[in-house]
Amino acid sequence: MTMEEIKLGIIIENYEDCKSQRKAEVFDTKGGIIGSGSDCAFCVQDKLGQIKSAHAKISYEEGCFTLTPIEDSEIFYNGSFSKMASGYETMVNQGDIFKIGDIKFCFVDAKSVEEHLKEDKKQLQDIPKHKEFDELIIKPRGQVSIEFNEKKELQDIITNNNNYDFIEKEKSDIEVLKEFNQKDPNQMDYENILKSLTKMFKDLKSKQKSAKLNTEYSSLHIKDLESIMANIPLVKSTQLLNLVAISLIAKELYSPIFEEMQENMFIKYFEAALQNNIKEDKILFENLLMKALEKYMKDF
Repeated sequence: MTMEEIKLGIIIENYEDCKSQRKAEVFDTKGGIIGSGSDCAFCVQDKLGQIKSAHAKISYEEGCFTLTPIEDSEIFYNGSFSKMASGYETMVNQGDIFKIGDIKFCFVDAKSVEEHLKEDKKQLQDIPKHKEFDELIIKPRGQVSIEFNEKKELQDIITNNNNYDFIEKEKSDIEVLKEFNQKDPNQMDYENILKSLTKMFKDLKSKQKSAKLNTEYSSLHIKDLESIMANIPLVKSTQLLNLVAISLIAKELYSPIFEEMQENMFIKYFEAALQNNIKEDKILFENLLMKALEKYMKDF
């Protein structure tokens, strides 16, 4: 695939909340800006006017498309309660969603955007035109007409099948189970949490820079280690620290027995801890992390 053929589509999921007319855009490797300014590649605004003239930047680097907040613009990625860090790029994938103001965007295959726009245009062209005084035949809701001369096969089925089982076939237990198991990928449940953590880890890993080992330092003692741990932040990345903390909680504290005791018990505690943390009340989250660490260290 040539550079000219590499494209990424973005569609608006809740178009009813838009003030602007655009509802989809395709970006190539040149990237572009999303915002309310008329010179943006994707010019969009919500009904409350919350989108800045230049709000987000789409880029293409090292084989991946990325999304970056411009200055202090608020962008919430994949249902996160915390906004994306200003100036930091996040690698995006098809199916990911992000929210700016009241508008939800979704990354999709560029071809699906083009086909979607073509389909909208076709539907507009296919609307039948009527003169102002044309007489339209209005049929009662639910009325169905069948021309049996053209549906001979259907007529034979009706004649030879007195039970009419073909009209409404009961679904098998397997089909019902499959429908029941189709989950919303944005729903806060344990399986989706694990998928999000795995995706974040791959994202961080792809951006991790290599470093050379410096062996010129003197040896450390246990007291040195204890002092470093007590006074020096060892990790610069907030995203990496949060990934480690949430992964530890999810791995060590989750148990299927929670579901038997109370539905979504683990998720309810986890959501409460996250939201309390955002409000600067970090005790609940720290308590969960301590419990997880305690369980983890028992395996030493």
